[in-house]
Amino acid sequence: MRAIGNLLWFIFGGLVMGLAWWLVGLIALLTIVGIPWAKAAFVMGQFSFFPFGKEAISRQELHQQEDIGTGALGMLGNVIWFVFAGVWLAIGHLTSALACFLTIIGIPFAIQHLKLAGIALAPIGKTIVTTELADAARATQASATVAQWHSFAAMLRRFLSKNLPSCLSFRPSSVLRQQLHSSTMRLLSRLEADRKSGAIWYVLFRQSP
Repeated sequence: MRAIGNLLWFIFGGLVMGLAWWLVGLIALLTIVGIPWAKAAFVMGQFSFFPFGKEAISRQELHQQEDIGTGALGMLGNVIWFVFAGVWLAIGHLTSALACFLTIIGIPFAIQHLKLAGIALAPIGKTIVTTELADAARATQASATVAQWHSFAAMLRRFLSKNLPSCLSFRPSSVLRQQLHSSTMRLLSRLEADRKSGAIWYVLFRQSP
Protein backbone atom coordinates (compact mmCIF):
# COMPACT_ATOMS: atom_id res chain seq x y z
CA MET A 1 0.00 0.00 0.00
CA ARG A 2 2.83 2.39 0.80
CA ALA A 3 4.46 1.71 -2.56
CA ILE A 4 1.19 2.38 -4.41
CA GLY A 5 0.58 5.52 -2.36
CA ASN A 6 4.08 6.82 -3.03
CA LEU A 7 3.75 6.11 -6.76
CA LEU A 8 0.43 7.96 -7.04
CA TRP A 9 1.77 10.78 -4.89
CA PHE A 10 4.88 11.12 -7.05
CA ILE A 11 2.77 11.37 -10.22
CA PHE A 12 0.08 13.70 -8.91
CA GLY A 13 2.09 16.30 -7.01
CA GLY A 14 5.08 14.83 -5.26
CA LEU A 15 7.40 15.35 -8.21
CA VAL A 16 6.61 19.06 -8.49
CA MET A 17 6.98 19.85 -4.80
CA GLY A 18 10.06 17.68 -4.44
CA LEU A 19 11.70 19.56 -7.29
CA ALA A 20 10.67 22.84 -5.63
CA TRP A 21 12.54 21.76 -2.50
CA TRP A 22 15.59 20.81 -4.55
CA LEU A 23 15.48 24.12 -6.44
CA VAL A 24 15.57 26.01 -3.14
CA GLY A 25 18.43 23.77 -2.02
CA LEU A 26 20.36 24.46 -5.24
CA ILE A 27 19.94 28.22 -4.83
CA ALA A 28 21.10 28.00 -1.22
CA LEU A 29 24.07 25.87 -2.28
CA LEU A 30 25.16 28.44 -4.87
CA THR A 31 25.30 31.17 -2.21
CA ILE A 32 27.94 29.13 -0.30
CA VAL A 33 26.77 30.57 3.04
CA GLY A 34 23.48 28.75 2.49
CA ILE A 35 25.05 25.27 2.41
CA PRO A 36 23.51 24.20 5.78
CA TRP A 37 20.05 25.14 4.48
CA ALA A 38 20.79 23.41 1.17
CA LYS A 39 21.44 20.13 2.94
CA ALA A 40 18.11 20.35 4.77
CA ALA A 41 16.30 21.26 1.53
CA PHE A 42 17.73 18.25 -0.33
CA VAL A 43 16.77 15.89 2.52
CA MET A 44 13.23 17.24 2.68
CA GLY A 45 12.98 17.25 -1.11
CA GLN A 46 13.73 13.54 -1.20
CA PHE A 47 11.11 13.07 1.51
CA SER A 48 8.60 15.05 -0.59
CA PHE A 49 9.05 12.63 -3.49
CA PHE A 50 8.02 9.56 -1.46
CA PRO A 51 6.58 10.54 1.97
CA PHE A 52 4.38 7.55 2.79
CA GLY A 53 5.90 5.24 5.39
CA LYS A 54 8.36 7.89 6.56
CA GLU A 55 8.27 10.77 9.01
CA ALA A 56 10.27 13.89 9.78
CA ILE A 57 11.47 13.85 13.38
CA SER A 58 13.75 16.05 15.44
CA ARG A 59 17.27 14.67 15.73
CA GLN A 60 17.20 15.50 19.43
CA GLU A 61 14.10 13.35 19.85
CA LEU A 62 15.68 10.57 17.81
CA HIS A 63 19.12 10.48 19.45
CA GLN A 64 18.11 11.79 22.90
CA GLN A 65 20.76 14.50 22.72
CA GLU A 66 21.07 18.01 21.33
CA ASP A 67 23.27 18.92 18.38
CA ILE A 68 24.09 22.15 16.56
CA GLY A 69 20.93 21.94 14.45
CA THR A 70 18.55 21.36 17.35
CA GLY A 71 19.93 24.08 19.62
CA ALA A 72 19.96 27.87 19.51
CA LEU A 73 21.79 27.99 16.17
CA GLY A 74 19.22 25.67 14.67
CA MET A 75 16.43 27.95 15.86
CA LEU A 76 18.17 30.94 14.28
CA GLY A 77 18.62 28.94 11.08
CA ASN A 78 14.91 28.15 11.00
CA VAL A 79 14.04 31.83 11.39
CA ILE A 80 16.25 32.74 8.41
CA TRP A 81 14.87 29.79 6.44
CA PHE A 82 11.28 30.83 7.16
CA VAL A 83 11.83 34.34 5.79
CA PHE A 84 13.66 33.40 2.60
CA ALA A 85 12.22 30.02 1.63
CA GLY A 86 10.04 28.29 4.21
CA VAL A 87 6.96 30.45 3.84
CA TRP A 88 6.95 30.03 0.04
CA LEU A 89 7.33 26.26 0.16
CA ALA A 90 4.61 26.11 2.80
CA ILE A 91 2.29 28.12 0.53
CA GLY A 92 3.03 25.68 -2.30
CA HIS A 93 2.12 22.70 -0.13
CA LEU A 94 -1.01 24.42 1.17
CA THR A 95 -2.14 25.18 -2.37
CA SER A 96 -1.56 21.56 -3.37
CA ALA A 97 -3.44 20.41 -0.26
CA LEU A 98 -6.44 22.55 -1.19
CA ALA A 99 -6.47 21.10 -4.72
CA CYS A 100 -6.33 17.56 -3.32
CA PHE A 101 -9.13 18.26 -0.84
CA LEU A 102 -11.37 19.43 -3.68
CA THR A 103 -11.01 16.09 -5.45
CA ILE A 104 -12.29 14.20 -2.35
CA ILE A 105 -10.34 11.05 -3.30
CA GLY A 106 -7.13 13.04 -2.86
CA ILE A 107 -7.76 13.79 0.82
CA PRO A 108 -4.94 11.44 2.01
CA PHE A 109 -2.58 13.39 -0.26
CA ALA A 110 -3.94 16.67 1.09
CA ILE A 111 -3.15 15.58 4.64
CA GLN A 112 0.39 14.71 3.59
CA HIS A 113 0.78 18.14 1.98
CA LEU A 114 -0.32 19.78 5.23
CA LYS A 115 2.34 17.83 7.12
CA LEU A 116 4.96 18.92 4.61
CA ALA A 117 3.77 22.52 4.89
CA GLY A 118 4.47 22.39 8.63
CA ILE A 119 7.90 20.89 8.00
CA ALA A 120 8.63 23.55 5.38
CA LEU A 121 8.37 26.27 8.01
CA ALA A 122 11.22 24.88 10.15
CA PRO A 123 13.15 21.92 8.68
CA ILE A 124 16.49 22.60 10.35
CA GLY A 125 17.25 20.02 13.02
CA LYS A 126 14.96 17.36 11.54
CA THR A 127 15.77 14.08 9.83
CA ILE A 128 13.73 11.52 7.93
CA VAL A 129 13.19 8.03 9.34
CA THR A 130 10.66 5.24 8.94
CA THR A 131 7.36 5.58 10.76
CA GLU A 132 8.23 2.63 12.99
CA LEU A 133 11.54 4.18 14.06
CA ALA A 134 9.84 7.52 14.71
CA ASP A 135 7.23 5.84 16.92
CA ALA A 136 9.96 3.99 18.83
CA ALA A 137 11.92 7.21 19.35
CA ARG A 138 8.84 9.00 20.67
CA ALA A 139 8.11 6.12 23.03
CA THR A 140 11.69 6.26 24.33
CA GLN A 141 11.40 10.02 24.79
CA ALA A 142 8.13 9.59 26.68
CA SER A 143 9.68 6.93 28.94
CA ALA A 144 12.63 9.21 29.66
CA THR A 145 10.28 12.08 30.53
CA VAL A 146 8.26 9.88 32.87
CA ALA A 147 11.47 8.67 34.52
CA GLN A 148 12.58 12.27 35.08
CA TRP A 149 9.24 13.11 36.70
CA HIS A 150 9.48 10.03 38.95
CA SER A 151 12.98 11.09 39.97
CA PHE A 152 11.77 14.61 40.75
CA ALA A 153 8.82 13.26 42.77
CA ALA A 154 11.13 10.99 44.78
CA MET A 155 13.48 13.88 45.48
CA LEU A 156 10.54 16.06 46.57
CA ARG A 157 9.27 13.31 48.89
CA ARG A 158 12.71 12.99 50.49
CA PHE A 159 12.90 16.74 50.98
CA LEU A 160 9.45 16.93 52.56
CA SER A 161 10.02 13.93 54.81
CA LYS A 162 13.23 15.54 56.04
CA ASN A 163 12.05 19.13 56.50
CA LEU A 164 8.28 19.04 56.98
CA PRO A 165 8.31 17.48 60.50
CA SER A 166 10.61 20.24 61.78
CA CYS A 167 8.29 22.87 60.29
CA LEU A 168 5.23 21.26 61.89
CA SER A 169 6.95 21.01 65.27
CA PHE A 170 7.76 24.74 65.33
CA ARG A 171 6.83 26.44 68.60
CA PRO A 172 7.18 30.19 69.16
CA SER A 173 9.50 31.29 71.95
CA SER A 174 8.21 32.82 75.18
CA VAL A 175 9.33 36.29 74.09
CA LEU A 176 7.48 35.95 70.79
CA ARG A 177 4.35 34.71 72.59
CA GLN A 178 4.50 37.69 74.94
CA GLN A 179 4.87 40.11 72.03
CA LEU A 180 1.93 38.54 70.21
CA HIS A 181 -0.17 38.71 73.39
CA SER A 182 0.70 42.37 73.95
CA SER A 183 -0.10 43.29 70.34
CA THR A 184 -3.40 41.45 70.51
CA MET A 185 -4.41 43.17 73.76
CA ARG A 186 -3.56 46.62 72.36
CA LEU A 187 -5.63 45.89 69.28
CA LEU A 188 -8.59 44.75 71.39
CA SER A 189 -8.33 47.85 73.60
CA ARG A 190 -8.34 50.12 70.58
CA LEU A 191 -11.34 48.35 69.10
CA GLU A 192 -13.20 48.67 72.41
CA ALA A 193 -12.40 52.40 72.60
CA ASP A 194 -13.59 52.92 69.03
CA ARG A 195 -16.78 51.05 69.85
CA LYS A 196 -17.52 53.22 72.88
CA SER A 197 -16.70 56.41 70.98
CA GLY A 198 -19.06 55.39 68.23
CA ALA A 199 -21.81 54.68 70.74
CA ILE A 200 -21.42 58.13 72.35
CA TRP A 201 -21.61 59.91 69.00
CA TYR A 202 -24.69 57.90 68.13
CA VAL A 203 -26.45 58.95 71.35
CA LEU A 204 -25.51 62.61 70.86
CA PHE A 205 -26.72 62.78 67.28
CA ARG A 206 -29.90 60.87 68.10
CA GLN A 207 -30.82 63.35 70.84
CA SER A 208 -29.98 66.46 68.82
CA PRO A 209 -33.06 68.49 67.58
